[in-house]
Amino acid sequence: MDIIETQPEFYHFSHQHSLKLISSQNLNTEKIACAACMKEAKGWSYICQTCNYCLHKACSKLPQKLYHGSDRKHVLILLASPAYEDGKFMCNACGTSGASFCYHCDKCQLDLHPVCAFMYPSLLSKAHDHALHLCYEPPYENKIFSCDICEKPGSDHWLYRCGKCEFDVHLKCAKDTQDHASM
Repeated sequence: MDIIETQPEFYHFSHQHSLKLISSQNLNTEKIACAACMKEAKGWSYICQTCNYCLHKACSKLPQKLYHGSDRKHVLILLASPAYEDGKFMCNACGTSGASFCYHCDKCQLDLHPVCAFMYPSLLSKAHDHALHLCYEPPYENKIFSCDICEKPGSDHWLYRCGKCEFDVHLKCAKDTQDHASM
């Protein structure tokens, strides 16, 4: 990592105090999680030394506004916490809940984990010979598909698909079998 190109301290819209760039090796506290993705702070992260608020360096650079193919009519806004009273959201991409940062469209009630918002449009899987392409909804009338990797049903969420072979897979199954060597 080139520290010269990185701000050593800055204010992020999600927190009231300044955040300092610190290596996780230099933390004087127990393990802390990134407020954006909820994963453990490893490597370089921005930390509030007053209250242990943390953002991974990459998470601190998430754009606050995002034009996304899943909602071509509106801009998605990055929220530091979900827009709902219970403090949770259901991701329209993967179908799992979240309680931290999310991309949100108030008009469409669309919510995405940041990691889901930046999924590859296509990927190669060790489970299939052709490229799999990201689809924002199942191409079937009932919006249900059967995952050709785990053989469990998929509902009205995103999937990776080979249209030529009608090979459909859950996002997680595609990610778990992703062929990184051929990318």
